[in-house]
Amino acid sequence: MTCPSSLHFLRRYSKAAGSDYCIHTLCNYLIELVLVDIKMLKYLPSEIAAGAVYVARAMSQKTPHWTPTLEHYSTYSEEYVRTIAIEINNLLKKAQKSSLRAVQKKYSSDKYAEVSTIPLVDL
Repeated sequence: MTCPSSLHFLRRYSKAAGSDYCIHTLCNYLIELVLVDIKMLKYLPSEIAAGAVYVARAMSQKTPHWTPTLEHYSTYSEEYVRTIAIEINNLLKKAQKSSLRAVQKKYSSDKYAEVSTIPLVDL
């Protein structure tokens, strides 16, 4: 038996949000960035996935960023998810300036819809 990862929850939340390939891949990118930051260990995998969906929808200019359907399937309120999303977004901003760019380079390829090149947003 293993513990579920954020990707298990992401599949469910992406379906609930009606995410296309680009938004789902952007969520994967955000989750991969979060994995290497020790400060994010305080969150459950389901919370990380929810925050990634919120940030990805904001970056893709999908409104609302958090829907009643997402709240139902995740059981997290928009206010709670927003706090996690802000931390993920701040991490993304730091990653843009970091010299460690392997994840960013990976997600800048055509295979991953060049999601790492999507402009950042302020939450």
